[in-house]
Amino acid sequence: MTRIETARVKEVIGFNITAIKDAATKLDVNSDLPELEANLSELERAVADLKTSLAGLPFQHSSSV
Repeated sequence: MTRIETARVKEVIGFNITAIKDAATKLDVNSDLPELEANLSELERAVADLKTSLAGLPFQHSSSV
């Protein structure tokens, strides 16, 4: 990947991670059940988006085992 492509990939991953962090901060033990379910659903969507972004990357898996 070129430097520009790498920067773009990091930017996209950064956006995904920010969305996950934002969704996670909404989780609260004092929330009512519907609100908790909605916030958890938002978090799950954000994680799924990150997984989709990562799945599309051309990289080699390194085995450390």
